[in-house]
Amino acid sequence: MLFNQVKFLIKEPIQFVSNFYGDFVKDLRSKNKNLPYHLIWCAGLPKSGTSLIEAIIDILPYVRLDISSLRNFNTGKLDHEHGVTENMFNSAPKNKCSFLKTHTHYKKHYEQIANSFNARIIVSARDLRDVMISRYYHILSDERHWQHNEIKNLPFDKGFLKSLTYTTIIHKEMPIIYFYNW
Repeated sequence: MLFNQVKFLIKEPIQFVSNFYGDFVKDLRSKNKNLPYHLIWCAGLPKSGTSLIEAIIDILPYVRLDISSLRNFNTGKLDHEHGVTENMFNSAPKNKCSFLKTHTHYKKHYEQIANSFNARIIVSARDLRDVMISRYYHILSDERHWQHNEIKNLPFDKGFLKSLTYTTIIHKEMPIIYFYNW
């Protein structure tokens, strides 16, 4: 975590100072509030609205737990790349307001971890059809996405269907099945 902060400071010093100052002000503002929850966790599928919830909470005096230079975020050993650990929640200071957004599969154990830290849990849900259409347009706009080159020159109907079903040696499960099970 510290390495990433130093790297960010060197690459983007003005943005680093701006983020640091903004988070510092949020911590000061949160001291004046009698908030029942000092930790909010938003979980949901990618393209389900978690970024919208994140933008709304960003207006409040909650500091992003995973990227703030004022927080010492530690994932610990994850059981899945989209998993949640006690270390993540334990990274949140007890007397300051923090916010964490993850694209996490549901597991009762994850819910129990969040509850043990008295986190307010927000689950972002969206109709799977809308998620997949949003995902399709995301793939078209992200040249680094693993499906981008496969669908970028196809007409909408063929490209959309391929974005739902295309697999590779690395990505063995059809995306529609993967997201449905998620």
